Amino acid sequence: MKTKPVLTFALFTFNQEKFVAEAVRGALGQTYSPLEIVISDDYSTDSTFEVIEKEIAAYTGRHTIHLNRNTKNIGLAASINKVMKLSRGQLIVVAAGDDISLPHRVEKTYQIFSRSENIVLSIYSDAIIIDENGKTLSENHVAPDPQKLTLNWLSKRLGGVLGCSHAWDRRVFDLFGPIDEDVIREDVVIPFRSALVGEIRFCNEPLVLYRHHSNNKWIGELERVRTSEELRASLLRLSDGNVAIYKNRLRDLGIMFRLYPEQQIQLKHFADDALKGLREMEDERRLLLSSSVIKRTAVILGAYWRGTSLRKLARWSLISFLPQLYLKHKLYLPTKPRMRQQRSVEPV
Repeated sequence: MKTKPVLTFALFTFNQEKFVAEAVRGALGQTYSPLEIVISDDYSTDSTFEVIEKEIAAYTGRHTIHLNRNTKNIGLAASINKVMKLSRGQLIVVAAGDDISLPHRVEKTYQIFSRSENIVLSIYSDAIIIDENGKTLSENHVAPDPQKLTLNWLSKRLGGVLGCSHAWDRRVFDLFGPIDEDVIREDVVIPFRSALVGEIRFCNEPLVLYRHHSNNKWIGELERVRTSEELRASLLRLSDGNVAIYKNRLRDLGIMFRLYPEQQIQLKHFADDALKGLREMEDERRLLLSSSVIKRTAVILGAYWRGTSLRKLARWSLISFLPQLYLKHKLYLPTKPRMRQQRSVEPV
């Protein structure tokens, strides 16, 4: 009988005192073994860390537990890089301190991983959306459509997997190294890496209770926006994060050019896509930082001549010249996920 490998369940927490106990219990209650659980708190200023310690103290199960508390707030990307050094599992199953992983999540993810014969480097599942009180808001089918997550599709977009249900193979860090610390959406960067050298696989069974609440980092911030100044500040932070994604993507592609020179024609197409995306994000930053109508108009006209899509230009025009209309119709909020027909992409 083949011995199962050690896997890692990595739980990232920050100021989630209201929800973190359930998140820790979800980690401790995993049925897979052997499992190491790495809980990393990013210097919470509330009682999050104390709640974690209390839950761990009461645990008597078989999983190995490593508890880390950063000495200062370093952000998600740096926390992920640190956990990759602390952990030893081949497969890293990640979770946030406000979500709840179902008991068979790691077991199910490993089944998909072990059947892939080392081809699959990212795995994600569907999820059940709950509110801050645990009430179900959406039964499932909220994850990105797996049919779209090809390398060609990802190359032209900042799309990715459902981060709360993501797991990745350690090889995406062994090959490419740490992710840039300015990245705020690891669920875009890491799947692109996985698609460069392997595949992304989807499980249509919900394995996570994904909590939506007012303190969600991006959803909550955007929902609290009330003025054009607040909107501009939020969009600027998001643009900064997107610039970091494209820079990280170009660095990863540089590694691929060195390792696989025979693929340089295809890789050049991906690099061109990343350079175009980076240029547009830098244009967006200049637009958001511009204080005069003349400067904003110049940015938009310059972007038009460089081939920026009319849809993006229309969005920029609304932000620049009709921000109240943009606010009124909440055009800045993420589009609600479309319900998909039930189909199994990975047997469940």
